[in-house]
Amino acid sequence: MTTRPLSPTTDPLKSLMKYAETKLTSEIIPAPEEIVWNDTLSLNAELFDYDFSCERIFLELTQAEQETRRKEEELNTLRSTIASQSNSINESERTAQRQVEEKTSHHDASTMRFQRQSTADDIAIAISASLQDY
Repeated sequence: MTTRPLSPTTDPLKSLMKYAETKLTSEIIPAPEEIVWNDTLSLNAELFDYDFSCERIFLELTQAEQETRRKEEELNTLRSTIASQSNSINESERTAQRQVEEKTSHHDASTMRFQRQSTADDIAIAISASLQDY
C-alpha cells in the first residue's frame, strides 16, 4: 500500500524526499590531468582529416533551393500586388468611363427617344431602323 501526503498542498518534492534515502559524501574530486601533446596525438589528428565537401555541397544545394523558394514567393507577392493595383486602376478607369458615358448619354437623351444601355440595345435599334425602311 502506498502512502500519500496528508494534505494536497504539500510540495511533491518534499514528499518525495521524505521517503527517499539521500547519501552525501565528502570525497574530493581530483582535477583533470593536463593533456600532453605528443606524436601519437598528432597522428590521431591527421587520421581525422575528413573531407566535408559532400556536406558542403548538400548545404549549398539546400541554400540554393531555399533562395529560389524565397524568390518565387517574392514574385508571387509582387504579381498579386500588381494584379490588385491593375484591378483597382481598371475599376477606376471603368468608373471614369461610365461617368463620361452618363454625361454624353444625358446630352443625347434630349435628341433620342430612349437611352441606350448595351450593345443588345444597339442591335435592336439597328434592326428596328432597317425594318422601318421597308
